Amino acid sequence: MAFPLYSAVQFGNPKKVRIRFKTLKSDFGELGGIQRKRKWLFPRRDVYLAYNWMTLSEAETIWEHYISMGGSYGSFAFFDIESHTYTREYVGSGTGSQTVWNLPSKDASGYIVYIDGVEQTSGVNYVFEAGAGADGEDKVTFVAAPTDGAVITYTFTGCLKIRCTYAEDYLDFETFYNRMVNFGITLEGQLNA
Repeated sequence: MAFPLYSAVQFGNPKKVRIRFKTLKSDFGELGGIQRKRKWLFPRRDVYLAYNWMTLSEAETIWEHYISMGGSYGSFAFFDIESHTYTREYVGSGTGSQTVWNLPSKDASGYIVYIDGVEQTSGVNYVFEAGAGADGEDKVTFVAAPTDGAVITYTFTGCLKIRCTYAEDYLDFETFYNRMVNFGITLEGQLNA
Protein backbone atom coordinates (compact mmCIF):
# COMPACT_ATOMS: atom_id res chain seq x y z
CA MET A 1 0.00 0.00 0.00
CA ALA A 2 1.37 3.39 -0.98
CA PHE A 3 1.33 6.61 1.03
CA PRO A 4 -1.80 8.68 0.20
CA LEU A 5 -1.34 10.30 -3.18
CA TYR A 6 -0.92 14.03 -3.58
CA SER A 7 -4.27 14.12 -5.40
CA ALA A 8 -5.95 12.97 -2.14
CA VAL A 9 -3.82 15.10 0.19
CA GLN A 10 -2.20 18.31 -1.00
CA PHE A 11 1.58 18.38 -1.25
CA GLY A 12 3.29 18.90 2.08
CA ASN A 13 5.71 21.74 2.40
CA PRO A 14 8.39 21.49 3.51
CA LYS A 15 9.36 17.99 2.41
CA LYS A 16 12.90 16.85 3.11
CA VAL A 17 14.58 13.61 2.16
CA ARG A 18 17.65 12.69 4.18
CA ILE A 19 20.08 9.95 3.24
CA ARG A 20 21.14 7.70 6.11
CA PHE A 21 24.23 5.44 6.09
CA LYS A 22 25.44 3.04 8.77
CA THR A 23 29.17 3.00 9.57
CA LEU A 24 30.92 1.35 12.49
CA LYS A 25 33.95 3.27 13.77
CA SER A 26 36.69 1.97 16.00
CA ASP A 27 39.74 3.81 17.34
CA PHE A 28 41.54 0.51 17.92
CA GLY A 29 43.13 0.63 14.47
CA GLU A 30 46.78 0.17 13.76
CA LEU A 31 48.95 3.18 14.57
CA GLY A 32 46.09 4.83 16.46
CA GLY A 33 43.96 5.51 13.36
CA ILE A 34 40.22 5.10 13.23
CA GLN A 35 38.95 2.01 11.40
CA ARG A 36 35.63 2.20 9.60
CA LYS A 37 33.35 -0.55 8.41
CA ARG A 38 30.34 0.05 6.19
CA LYS A 39 27.37 -1.90 7.57
CA TRP A 40 24.89 -1.07 4.80
CA LEU A 41 25.90 -1.33 1.15
CA PHE A 42 22.99 0.91 0.18
CA PRO A 43 21.67 3.96 2.04
CA ARG A 44 18.21 4.44 3.52
CA ARG A 45 16.22 7.62 2.90
CA ASP A 46 14.11 9.18 5.65
CA VAL A 47 11.29 11.51 4.59
CA TYR A 48 10.23 14.50 6.69
CA LEU A 49 6.76 15.88 5.85
CA ALA A 50 4.95 18.95 7.12
CA TYR A 51 1.55 20.08 5.87
CA ASN A 52 1.16 23.74 6.78
CA TRP A 53 -2.27 24.06 5.16
CA MET A 54 -3.80 20.61 5.76
CA THR A 55 -7.55 20.27 6.20
CA LEU A 56 -9.06 18.01 8.86
CA SER A 57 -10.33 15.67 6.12
CA GLU A 58 -6.82 15.38 4.62
CA ALA A 59 -5.37 14.65 8.06
CA GLU A 60 -7.95 11.89 8.53
CA THR A 61 -6.85 10.34 5.20
CA ILE A 62 -3.24 10.09 6.39
CA TRP A 63 -4.36 9.03 9.88
CA GLU A 64 -6.30 6.11 8.34
CA HIS A 65 -3.13 5.13 6.47
CA TYR A 66 -1.14 5.32 9.73
CA ILE A 67 -3.71 3.06 11.44
CA SER A 68 -3.74 0.58 8.54
CA MET A 69 0.07 0.31 8.77
CA GLY A 70 -0.10 -0.41 12.50
CA GLY A 71 2.08 2.60 13.33
CA SER A 72 5.70 1.74 12.55
CA TYR A 73 4.93 -1.93 11.82
CA GLY A 74 3.91 -1.94 8.15
CA SER A 75 6.03 -0.69 5.30
CA PHE A 76 4.70 1.24 2.33
CA ALA A 77 5.84 3.09 -0.77
CA PHE A 78 6.34 6.85 -0.71
CA PHE A 79 6.75 8.44 -4.15
CA ASP A 80 8.72 11.66 -4.43
CA ILE A 81 7.03 14.05 -6.86
CA GLU A 82 10.29 15.64 -8.02
CA SER A 83 12.19 13.97 -10.85
CA HIS A 84 15.96 13.51 -10.45
CA THR A 85 18.68 11.22 -11.74
CA TYR A 86 19.58 8.34 -9.41
CA THR A 87 22.61 6.08 -9.79
CA ARG A 88 22.84 2.41 -8.85
CA GLU A 89 19.77 2.29 -6.62
CA TYR A 90 19.19 -1.04 -4.89
CA VAL A 91 16.44 -3.22 -6.38
CA GLY A 92 17.01 -6.56 -4.66
CA SER A 93 19.08 -9.73 -4.38
CA GLY A 94 18.48 -12.58 -6.79
CA THR A 95 16.89 -15.80 -5.62
CA GLY A 96 17.68 -17.95 -8.63
CA SER A 97 13.96 -18.21 -9.45
CA GLN A 98 12.40 -14.73 -9.21
CA THR A 99 12.15 -12.96 -12.57
CA VAL A 100 9.79 -10.04 -11.77
CA TRP A 101 11.04 -7.10 -9.67
CA ASN A 102 9.45 -3.81 -8.63
CA LEU A 103 11.80 -0.90 -9.30
CA PRO A 104 12.45 2.11 -7.02
CA SER A 105 11.05 4.51 -9.63
CA LYS A 106 7.94 5.95 -11.17
CA ASP A 107 7.84 7.46 -14.67
CA ALA A 108 11.49 6.56 -15.28
CA SER A 109 13.46 7.34 -18.40
CA GLY A 110 17.09 6.77 -19.31
CA TYR A 111 17.10 3.62 -17.20
CA ILE A 112 19.87 1.01 -16.97
CA VAL A 113 19.54 -2.25 -15.03
CA TYR A 114 22.60 -4.01 -13.57
CA ILE A 115 23.16 -7.49 -12.16
CA ASP A 116 26.29 -7.64 -10.00
CA GLY A 117 27.48 -4.44 -11.68
CA VAL A 118 27.08 -5.76 -15.24
CA GLU A 119 24.79 -3.68 -17.46
CA GLN A 120 21.85 -5.64 -18.84
CA THR A 121 20.32 -5.01 -22.28
CA SER A 122 16.69 -3.90 -22.46
CA GLY A 123 14.64 -6.15 -24.73
CA VAL A 124 17.29 -8.88 -24.58
CA ASN A 125 17.92 -9.52 -20.85
CA TYR A 126 14.80 -7.86 -19.46
CA VAL A 127 11.53 -6.07 -20.25
CA PHE A 128 10.75 -2.73 -18.58
CA GLU A 129 7.11 -1.82 -17.78
CA ALA A 130 6.27 1.71 -16.62
CA GLY A 131 3.83 1.90 -13.70
CA ALA A 132 3.13 -1.86 -13.67
CA GLY A 133 4.57 -2.57 -10.19
CA ALA A 134 2.68 -3.47 -7.02
CA ASP A 135 2.16 0.17 -5.89
CA GLY A 136 2.25 1.78 -9.34
CA GLU A 137 6.04 1.88 -9.51
CA ASP A 138 7.95 0.71 -12.58
CA LYS A 139 8.65 -3.01 -12.99
CA VAL A 140 11.26 -5.18 -14.70
CA THR A 141 10.89 -8.78 -15.85
CA PHE A 142 14.13 -10.67 -16.53
CA VAL A 143 14.33 -13.30 -19.27
CA ALA A 144 16.44 -15.45 -16.91
CA ALA A 145 16.19 -15.12 -13.14
CA PRO A 146 19.23 -13.48 -11.51
CA THR A 147 21.31 -16.06 -9.65
CA ASP A 148 20.93 -16.54 -5.92
CA GLY A 149 22.58 -13.61 -4.11
CA ALA A 150 23.18 -11.53 -7.26
CA VAL A 151 22.72 -7.82 -6.48
CA ILE A 152 20.32 -5.97 -8.79
CA THR A 153 20.78 -2.21 -9.10
CA TYR A 154 19.23 0.42 -11.31
CA THR A 155 20.13 3.85 -12.70
CA PHE A 156 17.32 6.13 -13.93
CA THR A 157 15.86 9.60 -14.22
CA GLY A 158 12.41 9.93 -12.66
CA CYS A 159 10.53 9.99 -9.38
CA LEU A 160 12.08 7.91 -6.60
CA LYS A 161 10.06 5.32 -4.69
CA ILE A 162 11.15 5.13 -1.06
CA ARG A 163 10.11 2.12 1.04
CA CYS A 164 9.10 3.57 4.45
CA THR A 165 7.53 2.95 7.81
CA TYR A 166 6.12 5.56 10.16
CA ALA A 167 8.78 6.47 12.73
CA GLU A 168 6.36 6.32 15.68
CA ASP A 169 4.03 3.73 17.17
CA TYR A 170 2.28 5.70 19.91
CA LEU A 171 0.08 8.59 18.75
CA ASP A 172 -3.47 9.83 19.12
CA PHE A 173 -5.23 11.70 16.31
CA GLU A 174 -4.92 15.13 17.95
CA THR A 175 -1.16 14.75 18.44
CA PHE A 176 -0.78 13.32 14.92
CA TYR A 177 -2.70 16.24 13.37
CA ASN A 178 -0.77 18.79 15.46
CA ARG A 179 2.56 17.33 14.36
CA MET A 180 1.51 17.19 10.71
CA VAL A 181 0.59 20.88 10.69
CA ASN A 182 3.06 22.43 13.14
CA PHE A 183 6.14 20.22 13.28
CA GLY A 184 5.91 17.48 10.66
CA ILE A 185 6.28 13.72 10.83
CA THR A 186 9.10 11.41 9.83
CA LEU A 187 8.79 8.41 7.55
CA GLU A 188 11.70 6.09 8.30
CA GLY A 189 13.38 4.75 5.17
CA GLN A 190 13.85 1.02 4.63
CA LEU A 191 15.78 -0.94 2.02
CA ASN A 192 13.87 -0.77 -1.27
CA ALA A 193 13.44 -4.53 -1.58
